Amino acid sequence: MSPTGEPASSALAPADVRRAVEQLRVGRLVAVATESYFALMGDALDPNTLNQLFTLKGRDAFKGVALMVGHPDTWRSLVSSTGPVAERLAERFWPGPLTIVSPARSGLDPRIVVDGCVGVRIAGPSPAAAVVEAFGGPVTATSANLAGEPPCRSAVQVSNAFPVAVESGELLGLGPDAPGGAPSTLVRIDGNGFAILRSGAVTLDALSQALGPH
Repeated sequence: MSPTGEPASSALAPADVRRAVEQLRVGRLVAVATESYFALMGDALDPNTLNQLFTLKGRDAFKGVALMVGHPDTWRSLVSSTGPVAERLAERFWPGPLTIVSPARSGLDPRIVVDGCVGVRIAGPSPAAAVVEAFGGPVTATSANLAGEPPCRSAVQVSNAFPVAVESGELLGLGPDAPGGAPSTLVRIDGNGFAILRSGAVTLDALSQALGPH
């Protein structure tokens, strides 16, 4: 929800979706709104794109980045296993603001893997979700901002934060403003339970209830 109580807009013109997908497919970056803030999106399976992203954002590679996908099958292709806890949480909260951290499959770029795990979510209704679904593959979901700065909530803020990248075409920022609010909750699957790595839009109570009698 936005600060005014209105749901996040999912409106992104079809032409803009196509522009964003074309940008991703040639190894460049896109910034559009999720349910909360703008995400800095790039092809998560392309090492050169990841080079651009970490350099542009000024982020240490060892910190990793979470990913967004458009379908649960894409998530399952990125992890070595899901398990009943992860599957139940995904069924209950996806699409939505829950990032599930599970053991990564072998061969993923180490910059999207932390402690052997990869964080993935399917975004709720938003411009970002429309772009990811049309792209088909996993994309980075890190917030659109320089490391240590507040996340961007508009294409104008993206242009101000990354003027050279936008001017050169390395980064495309487009679409409606983001509503702000809490980020996605980040949970690591731990056997038959979970650990919250970052509190966010999905509460502990909601997570616990989802894993109750089924």
